[in-house]
Amino acid sequence: MAGASVEPTAQAESARRPRSGRGRASLQADALGRSMDAVLGNNRIGVVQFDRRGRIVAASDAALVHLRDGGTLRDDGAVLRAVGRAEDDRLQGLIAGALGTSGAGASGGSMGLRRPDAAVPLVLHVAPIAGARRVAALALVVDASRQARIDPGTLTEGLGLTPAEAEVAALVAEGLTPRQAGAASGRGEGTVRWHLHRIFAKLGIKGQAQLVRLVSAFAWSPGGSDD
Repeated sequence: MAGASVEPTAQAESARRPRSGRGRASLQADALGRSMDAVLGNNRIGVVQFDRRGRIVAASDAALVHLRDGGTLRDDGAVLRAVGRAEDDRLQGLIAGALGTSGAGASGGSMGLRRPDAAVPLVLHVAPIAGARRVAALALVVDASRQARIDPGTLTEGLGLTPAEAEVAALVAEGLTPRQAGAASGRGEGTVRWHLHRIFAKLGIKGQAQLVRLVSAFAWSPGGSDD
């Protein structure tokens, strides 16, 4: 049911548990635990959760805004669909990939969605979720036109990224695709993807959806204002 409450994932619950040591790995784990709270409390990022059949089991208020508007995304009998045929084919492929039903292991991916009333597209990050009983995958719906700026300096200090990596991470977390992030930072798309590969390896994450969640912990506090 699309209107059901979005639940914390098993990874987030595990990351909230006390951990020994004060190294960067512990900081990153704590940040991942806080990040879902930050995302759920941020009306600029929508969260849609899927069961193992790819059906919607919950959607946050921010996601419901887009589903009810129907201009870009819609809830078709608990199936998340994009309005355009080509975009919907891409979306269904991403969901199948996150569920591991596409013939390969479960993997995440991202795409942009054109909006008829806005120059800036919506960006979807789809990722598998391991260890949760009801939730097998999630989609983050990022409205880049409403995103607050993220200070790359906080990512350099908090996550140990280089200045270039931090800038790329901030731009992608704000909702830009790798191509858009390259244009915004004066880099080629290939260079941005190379930086993302290094970021994922350094932080031990597996895709842009996890990156958005992690960076959100540094960008927005759960109780902070979104205005």
